[in-house]
Amino acid sequence: VAAALGAYQEADRLTTAATADDAYGAVIAQWWDEHQRNPESTVAMMAVTNAEVRELNARARSMRHAAGELGDEMTVAEAAVCFAVGDRVVATDNDRRIDLLNGTFGTVTAVDPPAGTLEVMTDAGTAVEVPRYYLAAGHLTHGYATTIHKAHGATVDVGILLGSDALYR
Repeated sequence: VAAALGAYQEADRLTTAATADDAYGAVIAQWWDEHQRNPESTVAMMAVTNAEVRELNARARSMRHAAGELGDEMTVAEAAVCFAVGDRVVATDNDRRIDLLNGTFGTVTAVDPPAGTLEVMTDAGTAVEVPRYYLAAGHLTHGYATTIHKAHGATVDVGILLGSDALYR
């Protein structure tokens, strides 16, 4: 592990931070720089725990919202989450009736608050209408950051890892 970290440090691929807040800030800053440099590239933020992922997703959404990159919004009260046109999302449960599988990433293309549905264009290029029952169950979440486990096997242009105390070999 020490040799690997040393190699990353020598290649200027490792950033250290004095506090957790500084570490989150460094990951978000790098993500934002990559996102601004090439909005079409796939930039994955990864973390060990779901709590870390929620924090990264909240910060990423906040930056995109402040920059005017997100459109119309819809709050799913049962899941206590807000989605907007332009949001990156990830499915967390299989539902073959609507062609969504656990780990499917996509972008919200439309919201319909009266119906409680979203339209998502998956990264595979499939348009999916996500029904109220799927959203209310919390099976769709923001997808700016994911756990390392969920990112396993993904192909991305840039991967950024939040290395916290929860990280191990």
